[in-house]
Amino acid sequence: MKTRIEVIGKERADYYLSVNKNNRPVNKKKVNQFANELLAGKWKSNTGEAIKLSTKGFLLDGQHRMLAISSTSISAVMLVVYDLDESIFDVLDTGKPRGAADVFSLNNVPNYNRTVSIIREYVSFRSGKYYLATASDTIDNTNSALLIEYKKNPVMYDELSNKSARFYFSFNKILSATNIGSFYLLFSNRDFDKCESFFNQLCGSEIVTNQSILTLKNFLIRDKLSLKKVSSKIKYAFIIKTWNAFILEKELRLLRYDENVEKFPVIL
Repeated sequence: MKTRIEVIGKERADYYLSVNKNNRPVNKKKVNQFANELLAGKWKSNTGEAIKLSTKGFLLDGQHRMLAISSTSISAVMLVVYDLDESIFDVLDTGKPRGAADVFSLNNVPNYNRTVSIIREYVSFRSGKYYLATASDTIDNTNSALLIEYKKNPVMYDELSNKSARFYFSFNKILSATNIGSFYLLFSNRDFDKCESFFNQLCGSEIVTNQSILTLKNFLIRDKLSLKKVSSKIKYAFIIKTWNAFILEKELRLLRYDENVEKFPVIL
């Protein structure tokens, strides 16, 4: 790794943008913010934030700053760090923190926003964090870890992402594609054929023949229309309870879960 101080004008910024091979989609709001700072003479060059270049000369970090300089034609003094290994890309922060969706996008993952959301929730659910599965729950869900999980079976994850979207729309957006995808993975790990039937009845076009699934379906519709929503924890407990009843060929006509007296249900 080497460093240097550069006065970067439009020509140099345009050059760096031309070697911007591995960066995330442009955040126009961030570019406008930087451009306004340059135009107002408020750009600070001693913040320690660097433009980062790989060993191959590609721009790893700094595209929003380069776009601001290019659009305003106003030069700025910047620290440039070069000869960096490209493998550090997924842990860099540029303008705003680089999220897992940015990393998936740069690895050419189809439908990267939906896919990474499904994988993040699935990994959290798999470890028992059914009601803590958020973007901030990142102890085990680093960008790299989520990408590694995807690369274990990219074809399966791509197909699942598309299937989840189809179920999402066929169920009139009642249950999120993320929830559908993550629970589909969990249930299919137990019994693929029954999982297919479960979701085709719950979210698809298949006629609902199971009373437990019908009970859950009606509950989810009512909750979607209600101004007062049930918590995610209760909703997830109901989904698991319905699956368990479906597997055991039981008929649930009423869904109950009292977190004060019951343990969170375990998938059968």
